[in-house]
Order: sequence, then structure tokens, then C-alpha cells
Amino acid sequence: MNRNHMEEKLKRAFSAAAPDPQEQILRRCGPREDPVIPMAPAPRPRRRLAGAAAAVLLLCAVLAGGAWQVQHTVASTVSLDVNPSIGIQVNRRQRVLQVTPLNDDGAAVVGNMDFSGSTLEVTVNALIGSMLRGGYLSDLANSILVSVDDADQARAARLRQQLSDEIAALLQTDSFSGAVLSQTITADRELQELAQSNSITPGKAQLIRQITAQNSFYSFEELAGLSINQLNLLNSSLDNVSYRGQASDKAYIGSDAALQAALDHAGVLPEAAACCEAELDFDDGVMLYEVAFRAGGVRYQYEIDARTGRVLKCESDQVRQETPAEGSVSGRLTAEDALLAALVHAGLAQYSVDFGEEWELDTHHGVPVYEIEFHYGGFAYEYEIDVYTGAVVKYGREAEKDHPETNAGAAVSTRAARQAALAHAGVSENDVTTYDCELEDGVYEIEFEAGGCCYSYEISPADGSVLEYEQERIG
Repeated sequence: MNRNHMEEKLKRAFSAAAPDPQEQILRRCGPREDPVIPMAPAPRPRRRLAGAAAAVLLLCAVLAGGAWQVQHTVASTVSLDVNPSIGIQVNRRQRVLQVTPLNDDGAAVVGNMDFSGSTLEVTVNALIGSMLRGGYLSDLANSILVSVDDADQARAARLRQQLSDEIAALLQTDSFSGAVLSQTITADRELQELAQSNSITPGKAQLIRQITAQNSFYSFEELAGLSINQLNLLNSSLDNVSYRGQASDKAYIGSDAALQAALDHAGVLPEAAACCEAELDFDDGVMLYEVAFRAGGVRYQYEIDARTGRVLKCESDQVRQETPAEGSVSGRLTAEDALLAALVHAGLAQYSVDFGEEWELDTHHGVPVYEIEFHYGGFAYEYEIDVYTGAVVKYGREAEKDHPETNAGAAVSTRAARQAALAHAGVSENDVTTYDCELEDGVYEIEFEAGGCCYSYEISPADGSVLEYEQERIG
């Protein structure tokens, strides 16, 4: 029996054991009038699983999108200002998105460091360390400004406090202690424009805007170039700014040294001076001390360079004394008494002068004075005399044009007039850079520059005395 015979035999046996009932079933299923009920196909389990998987994938995509947005959306902008200005953008988890230096010093501090994805704490630590190594923060200039800009004010306040604490701890070094200024800001359009035009952060712009609002003598543009330490020294009591530590003034000579420089220039002994004041200030691009004191009935006002102690400007005028002149009626002089005081001062008391009615009452810096004019020897004299004390508050003398008694030739040479002006200013001839002298209306008018200052003098050609003088620092 071969293979084909065997397969045929098995097929017949299988058919006999399990006959095909198809024909019998069809014969039974004749036409029927009963309604046919349609049956919906049973749901396939595989498609249900596929739908569930799609929903899970969609949820994952939504969650992933939300996480991406949290990680890459700016929640807060932190700025650090010393003289370097640096902006830091962070997300809600205080992860750094971008660090932007806003000036050359800021670029030097950041260098090649990449802070993307770093924590804010790590970033601030690294930047403060770089400022310390670069000498931007030291015992000479120890102040830093921390500003936080965030739409969520509560979060901004917390972040400001957190950074202030961290930086204050970092600046407790072996050689000095830091001064930390901190604030929250709202960077409006005006503030953004001020910051951009001056290459500073909006935080520093807000600080300067507050200073100029309190002191109109300052301009925004001139303060924008100052360091935070200098701004801290100028004003340490601004609203909405928190202060920790004291700004360092070790880069400057100090108020005591500034006062002594002014006293030396005025030739006044310290024990003879009263009402002494010396305050750090800023003017025309220079940090300086405003010094004021009184001595011998004269009020002195000086501007002293805060770094070098050099006299930049000086003024003096007579002040009213407390006790009235002896012999005055009810403490007030008559016009004749005032004229006599002027004549004594001019050395003309024994001569007859043309006085007439040329006097009047006025005030000088709040002090009542007689304004008196008289003429003698081809000169016109003008005096201001305190009506209570007889003290000379102000005086001047000018040659009268075409007066017959005016000297055709001056008794004092231009060389002697020059020496008189230089001696009064305390300036050596070797220090003079420009010089001009002319005899105008019977008076030597002398101008010269030395040591960064411009001097203007009127010198009498008769005796070489100083009639008027003025000193100003050259811009």
C-alpha cells in the first residue's frame, strides 16, 4: 500500500465518522414569514485596546508639552549690578534659561561660562566669584544691586530675599564685608528705554530714577556711569530698596581730610573754624566733598576732589555776626556809619569822597546790607555793609573811563599782577597751562588754567590787590 492509497482510505473513514450536514440544513431552511432581527457585529477587543492606547499617548503628549513650557518659559528676570551689569532669565523652577552681559565689564565676568539649565543658586555663586576674582567687588567698592522682575509679586519678593541672603553670605570675606541693595521692579516702557540707551539693567535704571527724583541736581545720564557703590554712597535711604551692610568709602580721602584741605587753602586753623560740614557729592563727572565752615565772620564753601584732595572750587563771603556794632542805634547802623566802615576798609577814611545819595538797603544771602557806591582818585568803589555789624560783606573797585585822575600807566606791572593772582590761588607758574592778561577799564583781568581748574582774577593796577576772583573746575 503506497502513500496515495493510505490518504484516500483515511479520507473515506473520516467522512463516515463526521458526515457533512450542509444539504440537510439547507432543506430545512425554507421560506419563512417571521421578522428578521439584524444583529450588530460584536466589538473587537483589539480596537478597544488601540483606542485606550491612543488616549494614553495624547495625555502623555499634553503632559510633556506642559513640562516643556514650564522648563522653557521665563518666569523671573534677575539682574546683578556692580559696575558689571548682568541679566539672568529663569523659569519657575529657578533653572537658568539665559545669562546676558549688558556691558563690557559684564562680558568679562561671564566669560565663556554657559549657565543654561543650571540652578539660579549655582549661577549666582559663579558670577559673584568671578566678580571677586576680577576685583569688581573689593574693600574699595563693596556694593551690589539685586533686582527681580516677576509678574507674580509674592514670588518676586521671595526670590529677592533669597538672593539677598545668599549674596550677603558670599560677600562676608576675610578682607571685607559687602553691601547688598535689593529691590523688585516693574519694567515699564520708559524704564526699558532708559536701560537700553545707557547699557544698564532696568534694575539700575529704576534705582537711578529714584535718586534723580529726590535730587533734581543730578541727571540720569551722569549717574548711569557710576558704580553701585558710588550710588550707594550718594543716597542710602531710597524707598522700596532694602539695604544690608555699609558702602565702602575707602577709595576716597574721607570727610576729615577734605575739611583739612579746605582749611589749609583758606589759611584757617581748625580750632578757629565753626559750623564745619563735609559731605560726599557728585558733580560734573567727579566725586567730591562739599565742605562748608565759618571763621572770622566769613563763610567758606569748598569743593574738594574726593580722590586727590585737590581744591576744585572755593567761595567765601561775609556773614552777619550775632552782636551789633558798638555805638549803633538799636543795633542798626546809619548810612553814614556804613560809609565810614567802607572808607576804613578802602584806606580812604582821611580823604573826601564823592558819596552823594548813592546808597540803598538790600540783602545778601539773607543778611540785610547797605549797598554803597563812592568815587575817589578815578575809581568807583562798591561796598555791601552789614546794617547791624558794620562788617564788609562784599566790595569791589573799578577804574572810571576817561576820568582825569585815572593813571595813564599802571603802577603795578603785568608780571606783578600775574604773580599776585598765582599767589592768591596757590598755584605755581609751572602748573599753568593757559594764561591771558589784559588791562581793561583800569583793572587787570587775568585768566589762567592750572590743575584742571579755570581761574579768573581782577587785580588792581595801583597796588596789585585782588579785587575779585573766581575758580571753577574745567568740565
